[in-house]
Amino acid sequence: MYQLSDGRCVKRKDKETVPVAFKEISFERQEIISREYDRCFVDGATVSDLDVELIKSLADNYLLGLSVERYLQQMGLAEYTTSGIRLRKAALLLFSKDTQKWYPRCQVRILKVNGTERKVGNEYNIEKDELIHGNIFELLVSSLEKLSSFLLYKTERDENNLFVPQYIYPYKAYREALTNAITHRDYSIQNGIEIFIFENRMEIKSPGSLLSTIDLEELRKFEGGIHESRNSFIAKVLRENEYLRELGEGLKNICNFMDKSELEKPEISTDASSFTITLYQKSVFSDRQLQWLRLFESEKLTRLQKNIILLGMKGEEISPNDIYRALKTNDSGIYTKETTPLIKTGILHETMSSLTVDKIVKEEGNSNRNDVPCFRIFPPEPMLKLNTDHRYKYPVEQGIFIFIANLDDVTSGDLISLFGQFGNIIEFNLIKSKGYGFLWYDNSESAKKILKKQGSYSLHGREIIVNKIRPKVDSKVTVIEEGLFIANLSENATAADLVSLFSQFGKVLDFRIVRNMGFGFLRYENPESNQKALRELNGYELHGQRIRVDKNRSFSEEQLQWLRLFKNEKLTHRQKRIILLGMNGDDISPNDIYHALSTDKDVIYNIQVNPLREIGILKEIINTYSAGLIAKASNIHIRDVKRFRIVPPGTDLTLPTVYKDKYHIEQAVFIYNLSDDATETDLRRLFGQLGNILEINLIKDRGMGFIWYEDPESDQRALKELNGHKLHDKKIRVDKIRPGTE
Repeated sequence: MYQLSDGRCVKRKDKETVPVAFKEISFERQEIISREYDRCFVDGATVSDLDVELIKSLADNYLLGLSVERYLQQMGLAEYTTSGIRLRKAALLLFSKDTQKWYPRCQVRILKVNGTERKVGNEYNIEKDELIHGNIFELLVSSLEKLSSFLLYKTERDENNLFVPQYIYPYKAYREALTNAITHRDYSIQNGIEIFIFENRMEIKSPGSLLSTIDLEELRKFEGGIHESRNSFIAKVLRENEYLRELGEGLKNICNFMDKSELEKPEISTDASSFTITLYQKSVFSDRQLQWLRLFESEKLTRLQKNIILLGMKGEEISPNDIYRALKTNDSGIYTKETTPLIKTGILHETMSSLTVDKIVKEEGNSNRNDVPCFRIFPPEPMLKLNTDHRYKYPVEQGIFIFIANLDDVTSGDLISLFGQFGNIIEFNLIKSKGYGFLWYDNSESAKKILKKQGSYSLHGREIIVNKIRPKVDSKVTVIEEGLFIANLSENATAADLVSLFSQFGKVLDFRIVRNMGFGFLRYENPESNQKALRELNGYELHGQRIRVDKNRSFSEEQLQWLRLFKNEKLTHRQKRIILLGMNGDDISPNDIYHALSTDKDVIYNIQVNPLREIGILKEIINTYSAGLIAKASNIHIRDVKRFRIVPPGTDLTLPTVYKDKYHIEQAVFIYNLSDDATETDLRRLFGQLGNILEINLIKDRGMGFIWYEDPESDQRALKELNGHKLHDKKIRVDKIRPGTE
């Protein structure tokens, strides 16, 4: 760059000489100053001006026993000279005890604005104004704490029952933005960092323009990898102490944190004297997308799973490659991780088998099977459940269920007027608070007409989402009484397969399949068809697996009485079958459980058993190692070892307050699996021989009771001698009470 005799400035650009604007000259001069600022030495500054205790703690982390002076030298913050040690400005910015003396504008100012724009004069709308002073290490801590107090809006309990603060913006996002501002600002400009908190956004404005060697448009891609430190000495010390990593990933991380919280990506801008990053409170989803996602709010979906869900808004079938694109990855591991839970819950439904996909690929000459649409998105079952009367009133094969969403201020009359033109509506349900509804037509042709014109329906200026819904159930399904129970189903078995197979023996009135659990329920119009299907189809091979067909028997009164002990637990029908194994007080084996579940699949076993073990209902009395020894000694399979016991849950063992006050609950002996004929006299006669009884509480309708001994040793004797003792032809169970919660 040169200055001509007339005062104009020019520079060489390739083979040309071009004029240079004053702003560009000023910018380049300021950039040179800012790049050199933290490395300049300060006259008159000594180590005593620094926070020696802070430096010592960092020095010990760096190298135990290293002196303060040597640490400063190692970090490049000081140099030894003949006249003593000289400190760089970076040392004072990082560690000074009195920043007001050396750098008055080493500060962060937080301003909360009432509204979305700043106003002046009589309309001045700053509600709060906080100023935080200190060296860089102090600012990193105190300014983050103060900013968090501005952004905190509630606290919630986490899965460990601990209170966790919730902030307007992701904590990690604004922490990263604040750390970047403090690290990379231009300290040669006598101004501080300013944070403006508006009602719809937060702006973090730091002194100093973006460095000329960094392209703003490249930064706005948020891809990471672009980095250059203005304050190289400051950045080095912060990197050594793990406040940052200097990999150019800061903005990318902020963008990712915002995306995980389903907020719009941040906006960055720069001018001649400052750099600003803006975080918005606006959702990354449109209003229409949010309306669709609300239908799945009962499910705990990840951010990526929501991307998959959005593919089903138009009711169209989707391909694996559509899902890969929604996940923004080619990683099959991520694909499997995100899709498997959706498939298990029935949200992501396979509309064709792998064999059918292969056939289509072969017929069409398509080289990539991942391009074949073979999935459809369905809202979760709780929103689609028909009441019992409707299930029997409208047979499965008679009509079709249509789902309508993105509704605003509409009435039942509006929707019936709009959709009634396509056919006879035999059932209608509008849930106004959720913005969706359901239609049930008396024939499938009416529904097909609606689905053909998707995207062309609107009411009150809003486009209506229309989709086909199949009524389905989850693992907590209520069984169809007086029907058939079908088990050991292949993952490829569909409702159409089974209805077609069983229809040859009579008209099917109701059918439900729990595909991810491998079983289903079916009801015929004529009960006599049950016997025919049982005789002909039990053991029938379907998709490579022999299905098991059995009568779907309801529970006896005796079984119901036993199950009432577990009424506070949310049990599946299959888990109830496991619990019934312990009704007579017998210990049970894994194979007993497999038989009760009517399956030989380990995955189904684990899904049903693990929750029971976690809450203590299914108690392991022999560990796996010991079971292996017993199996070897007895020459039996390890699955046949009786290693489990059914124990009623702690919540069912909570005593009335009167007993808690009179005797400590931990002293009680718990007796259960009692016969209806058992009396308090029976218990006193049986248990009294082991010690002096203070109190007996018999709860006859629950088949259980509690006993308090005067001597705690009697408790142990009762456990040892009377557990499994027969009383009125039933083996009673004796255990120490496990205190429940009120």
